[in-house]
Amino acid sequence: LDDNCNGSPAVNEADPDGDGDMVCEGDCNDLAASINPGQPEACDGLDNDCVNGVPANEADTDGDGYMTCEGDCNVSNSTVYPGAPELCDGLDNNCSAGLPANEQDQDGDGSMTCEGDCADGNSSVYPGQNEICNGNDDDCDTLVDEGVPNCP
Repeated sequence: LDDNCNGSPAVNEADPDGDGDMVCEGDCNDLAASINPGQPEACDGLDNDCVNGVPANEADTDGDGYMTCEGDCNVSNSTVYPGAPELCDGLDNNCSAGLPANEQDQDGDGSMTCEGDCADGNSSVYPGQNEICNGNDDDCDTLVDEGVPNCP
């Protein structure tokens, strides 16, 4: 069969998948009818339209099994993907479009509730803070005013 009318049939002038496109016409995978020029991209990690290779939003660059087109909101971090467990790392691990409240530093003291900040509305109370004689647990260790000299 000489589908390009050049006078001689060739192997790349056949259409084994029957999609109407041949390798010599730009079909980059003539064994799959769903892959040919003009085909829409399908978020499957394949070059469905035979133009410029696999689109960037279909690459799983961090190896977590998810692509941007599947909702991965950070393709350079393998702990971030749709449905991932939230970690105390200040990232939206499950791609829910927001950080959980316990991963936000509400008072700006550099410590989050998930890191042990026992009063995230008070910037002078956080783990590692020095205790002062004030009747409060300033360092979040469940002890009040411990180690402060001359404190009743």
